[in-house]
Amino acid sequence: LTPAPNPDTYVGNPHAWTDPLGLSPHVPEGYDPEFPTIKLTNYRGRFNAWLGKNGFQRLPDDWDAHHAIPQEFRDRPDFAGFDFDAPSNMRGIPGSRMNSRLANVHQEITNQWKWFGDLNPNATRAQIEDFARQIDRGYGDYYWGEPKLVGGSGS
Repeated sequence: LTPAPNPDTYVGNPHAWTDPLGLSPHVPEGYDPEFPTIKLTNYRGRFNAWLGKNGFQRLPDDWDAHHAIPQEFRDRPDFAGFDFDAPSNMRGIPGSRMNSRLANVHQEITNQWKWFGDLNPNATRAQIEDFARQIDRGYGDYYWGEPKLVGGSGS
């Protein structure tokens, strides 16, 4: 047997990972392979992990994690295999958690999707994805994207 590439590696979560032969960690079913201690359904946790990995501060507790392609399309056959909770489908936006400190952008986007659905009750996946891009262009200035502070000094 050949050892794992780094035989001294310790599994990320000893309560959830198994390594029956002691050769390599195994990400349990239902966990994100990129962030193996986070469940696939924990979209806010996955998004925060992605933010950290890519040099951004975590989403503040009073900001919402919004699905760019709404969850209402989960059960459509043309979205089979699409990971609705993937960080690439998440946007950090001001919403109801902010108690009116800023506009409730989350609700505004939800209203836009309602309008889209009313006008396009049989929208194709391509139309849905195109509308999501339109929403990104229209509301992108509101999205979370604060870079990490370097050395804690803000420089």
